[in-house]
Amino acid sequence: MRARPTALALHGVVLAALIAGPLAYVIADKAVTLDINGSTRVVRTYSSTVGGVLSEQGVKVGGYDEVSPRQHAQVSDGLRIAVVSARPLTLEIDGVTRQVWTTAQTVSEFSRELGGRFSAAYLSVSRSARIPLGGMSLTVRMPKSLTVHAMGKTTLLVSTDATWGDALAGAGFVLGPLDVLSVPAESAPQDGQSVVITRVSLRVVLRHVLIPFAVQRVLDSTLYVGTSLVRRPGS
Repeated sequence: MRARPTALALHGVVLAALIAGPLAYVIADKAVTLDINGSTRVVRTYSSTVGGVLSEQGVKVGGYDEVSPRQHAQVSDGLRIAVVSARPLTLEIDGVTRQVWTTAQTVSEFSRELGGRFSAAYLSVSRSARIPLGGMSLTVRMPKSLTVHAMGKTTLLVSTDATWGDALAGAGFVLGPLDVLSVPAESAPQDGQSVVITRVSLRVVLRHVLIPFAVQRVLDSTLYVGTSLVRRPGS
């Protein structure tokens, strides 16, 4: 008995579905490279977005973390997904403390991100040091323009030292024990500040001076009348 055309058509549709289903499933399978803070691995995924891949792999992304491509980006075979976790930094800049987050992995990289005068600033940690995921504390002293008046001369200098004493010593000014500085030597320099150094010296001066003297006459009963005796010559 010959099969009816309708039955054959339905059979063809079912067969096509059976073939297309697994084929689409295979096509949806993609190889993706995950780079998490420099540690890479290749994973296979059926997720269609970057965020889906990260969720699928148990990667938690914080609000300050950096993800490339964006989490809503479409996933294609061979895609590379990079995640850089943000690190907390406790910054003390010229005595003022604040908390910041950064995805920089080294102190040098963080300094470049800030730009400006930070490239010449004093940092309490080596610029080559890595910033751990748990964060770190960093003391920063910005360079300051200072003016020194001493011995009739004016000197301009730039310093990142913590005290005026250190700044002057670094610039070659040696304070004597009697010299007077217009600000306390242990005080912190302020940008644009001027100081005056008054040099004080101590020396012994010898000078010959004529001191006038008077003649004092004293009666002496042991001498004859009309005679005198010099007890001590004047000088």
